[in-house]
Amino acid sequence: MEHTCLRFKRFVSATFANYGKQPSCLFPVSQTDPVPPSILTLNLSSNKLDKFVLTLTNVQKLILRDNHLGDLLVFKHMGRNSKLEYVDISENNIYTLKPSIFQGQIELRYINLSHNHLQEVLFDVSRSSNLSFLDLSNNSISALDQNSMRMFDNISLTSNLTIYLLNNSLQCTCKTLIFWKWVVGTRVNVFYDRRCLSEDGECISYVSFIIIASIVLVATLICIAVAVVYKYRWKLRYMFYLAKSKHRRHETSTDSKHYVYDAFISYCEHDNLFVINDCIKNLEMERNFKLCLHQRDFLPGEEITTNITNAIHESRKTICIVSKNFFDSYYCMFEFNMARMESIYSRDKRNIIFLIFLEQILPQNMPLMLLELVQKDSYIEYPNDEQGNIVFWEKIDEALRQ
Repeated sequence: MEHTCLRFKRFVSATFANYGKQPSCLFPVSQTDPVPPSILTLNLSSNKLDKFVLTLTNVQKLILRDNHLGDLLVFKHMGRNSKLEYVDISENNIYTLKPSIFQGQIELRYINLSHNHLQEVLFDVSRSSNLSFLDLSNNSISALDQNSMRMFDNISLTSNLTIYLLNNSLQCTCKTLIFWKWVVGTRVNVFYDRRCLSEDGECISYVSFIIIASIVLVATLICIAVAVVYKYRWKLRYMFYLAKSKHRRHETSTDSKHYVYDAFISYCEHDNLFVINDCIKNLEMERNFKLCLHQRDFLPGEEITTNITNAIHESRKTICIVSKNFFDSYYCMFEFNMARMESIYSRDKRNIIFLIFLEQILPQNMPLMLLELVQKDSYIEYPNDEQGNIVFWEKIDEALRQ
């Protein structure tokens, strides 16, 4: 062993002496003097070498860090040494490598190409099935191509491969979308910066665009659906409750149709005394009109909404006893809107609603739909005096007989 090491020291000293005298010569002078077979680790880092033609023989670990081998490695490969496991050629001003640089190095486990100027991976390590570490950090790589990704995936089937891509110019654009999908889904351990650059300084991809566009489209469709449902909410509710009615008739509503009631009275509980003491007396007892009152004529056990729809559908007219409390009652407004739908969709758009105002209400305090009926003079105000009452009930009599 000592004899071999001494021989190698003399070999290196003589070579460097020649190299100093003839700057253009190769290191070593020729390939006839291989590295002694006992040398397993060869470290020639930081020697400003721009030539390297050593026959590596049994070398397992080769360190050529911090030299000037970039131009040489464009054309040269590492030889046919199948024992080489560790290669460090970082900081060598490398812009590109001969594709077959690592050809024949089937035992390679570690490759350090950091701190160079590589823009893409063109070298072939597909035969190096034991490769477990590849350092490509501090280069100018924007993304890996599909051939490289496929090659690394194949290696990861037999080795726990780790790739460093830190401090590169990784692009996050539509063109590199396949690469980023690969980074997320591959078995290879890829280390990279948490940020990436796009042409406009932002990370944008088709996936993000599609997701955002889909969300906007769904939100738009929901808004349109909500707007349509809101616009036709009373029609939809009317059709729904009418369909549930056990007594729905399919014939068209005309004046010749037989109705169960002359009028359905819509009123809130606050005004029930007016209905009981005045409406029943003047319309039912004196004028023989048949009225439908919810507290008297609704079927017990039936849903109130179904009862309301049935009552409106089976009544010739709907009379709304309007007061300020009427607007605050959910069911009063429900009855009013159901009567509107009945008028539009079952009575050939003939108005069947008649309003009785028990008190004065400003127009701005009325719902828009109710205000339209007022403008059509489909209402009467309760006078609450003896002479006026006579005229009042005569007008209601006339309205119910139309």
